[in-house]
Amino acid sequence: MAFGVTTDTFGLASGNIRCVGAGKAPEANSAQGEDSNGDVICEKNYGADTVFTREYLVGADTAFDAADTLGNYAIKLGSVQSGKQIHSIAAARDNKGELRVTVTGSPQGDTAANLPTYSIPWPTGYLTGGYGAKMAGLSAVTAGRVISSSITASVQVPKGEDSQGDIATKSSHGGRMEATNEVQSCDTTPDVTYDTANGWAAAAGSGAINQDNTSYESGTFSAFKNLTRDT
Repeated sequence: MAFGVTTDTFGLASGNIRCVGAGKAPEANSAQGEDSNGDVICEKNYGADTVFTREYLVGADTAFDAADTLGNYAIKLGSVQSGKQIHSIAAARDNKGELRVTVTGSPQGDTAANLPTYSIPWPTGYLTGGYGAKMAGLSAVTAGRVISSSITASVQVPKGEDSQGDIATKSSHGGRMEATNEVQSCDTTPDVTYDTANGWAAAAGSGAINQDNTSYESGTFSAFKNLTRDT
């Protein structure tokens, strides 16, 4: 047993990017055989896999992932980092803490060149570390101030089995980004404009307004963006 985070599975920590949380979740299916009375007399696990999670804090003026001159970010959904296929990247910001990024993935033997990938068009500056909330999936906050937000980029990961039910191949499809913003106002009802120019749209149920007798009015605004597979 060790204290602290001892392994950066994805190899993304460096300098002002610190790995502060880690998780490992084994997965498997089970097959059972029964007798004439319905009792289980044999059982076998198959299709074993492991999903790894790593959480990073990103300090001021440091980019968790930087865009090139064409605006393309290096880490793609479905791509391979240190032998792990990236399932999702979630970034969260608020008005009191540093940028927090959570990455999930599972073992993958194929190289990135053999796998379908999805580039992630992060809003400008969203992955630059430090304190402070930033809007996500919005072009403007027309009433109030953003006090927290998050963006989750994810893909579905289908798995192909061999003759024994174990995982032989993996792929990816359905790249998508989902954003949530909490907006608070001291003197009016919060409202926003969605960033439709960059492909974002209001999510179902977006715009819930919250009022109570001991706090200022706030609203929750959500948006989504479906991604195009890289060619």
